[in-house]
Amino acid sequence: MRLSCLLLVFGCILIGTVVASYGQNRRDSVRVSPRSSALDSLKRPSLLRDTTAQGAQTDSLRKQSREIETSVTYSAQDSIILDVNGKIARLYGQAKINYGDIALDAEYIEINWETGIVEAQGVKDSTGKVVGAPVFTEGSQKYETENIQYNIKTKKAIISGVITQQGEGYVRGTDVFKDPYDNLYIKGAIYTTCNLPNPHFHIAARKIKVVGNKQVVSGPFNFYLNGIPLPLGLPFGFFPYSSEKRKSGVIVPTYGEEPTNRGFFLRQGGYYWAMSDYMDMSFLGEVYSRGGWGLNVRSAYTKKYAYSGSLDLRFNRQSTGDEGFKSRTDAFWISWSHSPVSKGTGRFSASVNLGSTNYNSKFAYAGAGVQNDINRRISSSFTSSISYSNSFSIKNLPVTYSASARQDMNTVTGIVNTSLPEFNISLNRFYPLKGKSGSSSKYFWQTLNMAYQLDGYNRISNSPQSFATSYQGLPISNAYQTNGDTLPFNFSNAGLLWKRADKGVTHTIPVSMTMKLLKYLSMNYSFNYKETWYPQKLTFYDAQNRLINSDLSFNQGDSIRIDTARGFARSSSYSASASLTTNIYGMFNVHGKRIEAIRHRMVPSIGFSFTPDLSPDKFGFYQIAMVQDSSGEMTKVRLPRFSSTSNLPSASLSKSITFSLSNTLEAKIKAKSDTAKVKYEKVSLLDNFGFSGSYNLAADSLKLSNISISARTKLFKKVDINFTSTLDPYRMVQLQSVDADNNPVFDSNGNPVYIQRRVDEFAWRSSRYTSNTGRVGKVQGSSLGRITSLNLSISTSLNPNASKKTTEKVDKDPTLDEQTKQQIKANPNLYVDFDIPWNANVAYNFNYSKDGFRASSVVQTLTFNGEVKLTEKWRIGVTSGYDFTRNYVVNTTAINIFRDLHCWQMTANWAPFGSYQYYSIDIQVKASMLKDLKLSRRRTWYDQGR
Repeated sequence: MRLSCLLLVFGCILIGTVVASYGQNRRDSVRVSPRSSALDSLKRPSLLRDTTAQGAQTDSLRKQSREIETSVTYSAQDSIILDVNGKIARLYGQAKINYGDIALDAEYIEINWETGIVEAQGVKDSTGKVVGAPVFTEGSQKYETENIQYNIKTKKAIISGVITQQGEGYVRGTDVFKDPYDNLYIKGAIYTTCNLPNPHFHIAARKIKVVGNKQVVSGPFNFYLNGIPLPLGLPFGFFPYSSEKRKSGVIVPTYGEEPTNRGFFLRQGGYYWAMSDYMDMSFLGEVYSRGGWGLNVRSAYTKKYAYSGSLDLRFNRQSTGDEGFKSRTDAFWISWSHSPVSKGTGRFSASVNLGSTNYNSKFAYAGAGVQNDINRRISSSFTSSISYSNSFSIKNLPVTYSASARQDMNTVTGIVNTSLPEFNISLNRFYPLKGKSGSSSKYFWQTLNMAYQLDGYNRISNSPQSFATSYQGLPISNAYQTNGDTLPFNFSNAGLLWKRADKGVTHTIPVSMTMKLLKYLSMNYSFNYKETWYPQKLTFYDAQNRLINSDLSFNQGDSIRIDTARGFARSSSYSASASLTTNIYGMFNVHGKRIEAIRHRMVPSIGFSFTPDLSPDKFGFYQIAMVQDSSGEMTKVRLPRFSSTSNLPSASLSKSITFSLSNTLEAKIKAKSDTAKVKYEKVSLLDNFGFSGSYNLAADSLKLSNISISARTKLFKKVDINFTSTLDPYRMVQLQSVDADNNPVFDSNGNPVYIQRRVDEFAWRSSRYTSNTGRVGKVQGSSLGRITSLNLSISTSLNPNASKKTTEKVDKDPTLDEQTKQQIKANPNLYVDFDIPWNANVAYNFNYSKDGFRASSVVQTLTFNGEVKLTEKWRIGVTSGYDFTRNYVVNTTAINIFRDLHCWQMTANWAPFGSYQYYSIDIQVKASMLKDLKLSRRRTWYDQGR
């Protein structure tokens, strides 16, 4: 009532002069007569009116509900005319009304304060074009209309010619009624996800209802493609309102045939359960005409600013053979990925890929993409890990702790290695003599620092164990396993696997210190102490039950007996080292046209390391056996008294001189510049070239270690070159094998049997070798030594910006739902980036290895992948490679074609070569809410057609 009185007073003051006063602010010459509008002849339906009579008796609550609950603000660019008696306001020229969360913009608006009805419409300009069509906004919803009648009291509306966006979809209609509950009743409607005036496709229906913020419900409808009706329709339809809110529903299966294995099938059908906006779950199944079936449960979850992850559980059963001779194969697979967001000190992460060793070879198919299926089939190794870490402080000393479980499995060999559990507690490095926190180290002893680390482990493996039937080459008479084959990794063997497990707790204390000598030399000292605790200890006896020691002699075929004493056992070891290093620079002034100078930097290092021999009997860590090998020579064999192969004490004295040298080359060149001032920039010519090795003064033979050589550089800022090699400075000799009586050994075909060994003669020495038994051996090795391994890799990326495309752009892409984003982040090649015109990656790898007189192994491969943006809408990519050693194209060869069809997209994949040939063509709607609206054609190595 207050608002009505204020308007009445305001109208009396302005009556008769308002038109002239507002006419001075007119924006253009467009003039609309208030009585010439079609709105005056429009019959307002009673549903828009306030049905309460002005003089009717009502209670206070009902009367209050009819009042306008908040202030109404309005404005117009041209003029505002108030009819005080009729309580009507007419707004001309870019009129605007705001009422709470409601906004209305139009060229002409009329407000009736008596009924609460607001009417708006556009007007025709001098060319006959309608301008200022009403745009009605309520909350987040926006409606573009031809004209609208809205009751601000009842919140009901009648709209003509409406266009509104519902999530990723667009709804259009000729006549629309809006009720107070945000439901729209649309007549003559179409629904589409294409935002063009003439959409590429749409669904046409006589009636469509938009149910609040939930969904779009349609009566009988037809499907139109480019304006042409297709014989595709249904009696009703339900469409999701928005991809931002997930909806539960049925997943339609795919169909096809595996003619050689399981017959006709239905795959990937089931139910999608949208548990919440942050978690979903899919229940999928598959069935085959020959008796096979499978179940799959998938789930994706996320918590903002905390973590995200996915879980995939699969079980498959395959039946093969004819009636009466059927065989059954069961397999399962588990995939779990959990990624935390860096926040606080605690961090939990998981990456699990494990299951039956035959799963990927028999049951993997293109549920997550054909290329992903191929990668799983050709991969033999899968790793899994679950870990948790955290930190705290003790008197300002940071302490970290972690626990993890790890597993790696090889689906070809069936070998499974599991660490369950592994735990670590670490006291970070601290400086006990440094003094006040943050003060500089004035004296060298203030650089003394130390740390502490505790590592616990329990490593379980089903790999063939030499300890099962022999130990250090000596047969075991009381072996706990009858053979050294791979042990099936299952629950029935859990006891034996636990018994074979490698268990222990290791304590490590590193101490180091640094000092300067003669200003340019850096001296580094270090000392390391290590102690390991074991749950058992071993004792070795010969066949006559005598304790094995260095006074007993064995032939290689003699057996031993192992006695295991359960209980606490420990071993310890320590080592010390010192190294001296410096930097040497050389400058070569060139003064060329662009190259000003070249700088050579050398970093030589020489040091000494000491490791004691802890194998004598007084330490109790080893037992010594003297064994005659197949060449007739006596060899000292050290038998560790701990079943664990990790962290064993040093079994030989080492007094080694270590040495290394690294080199870098840099050029100072004139930078290209438009200014007269000369600018220089530094360019790396050789990132590194160096070698390293050691010489053991305490060794009785073979004192010089293998020499490691490496080089790395980048040419033209594009081509990466990496080179590594190992050089053995000693000769390899080949001797004919002899038996215990020193007689030559021949194979079943009468050919002599040879053995090879490194001898204590450098490669540049004489080519003749005679053993201590008088036999002459064939010698291999010349010049500086024998190259035992060599690796050369050359790679280039012709568009480095392509590597920056994925994560940031995927997160911002509005056409992708959360599940699709997670899949792309796991496999970035699934994302098509049209902002990059082209890119190409090429890599060449050469690997050479040779073990003595055995045949060398050479592997050469060339791999490449690239994409080309043919037009704004077309993109083609190729991934392939060639193995020069085996002369075949790699199985990962594929050609990918992508076509942007505005609201549709087409993806074609073709693998023309290799064992896994396939092709697939998919045409589908871009909008994630209609992602199942697609046409697919596929043919793979396991399907005959779909």
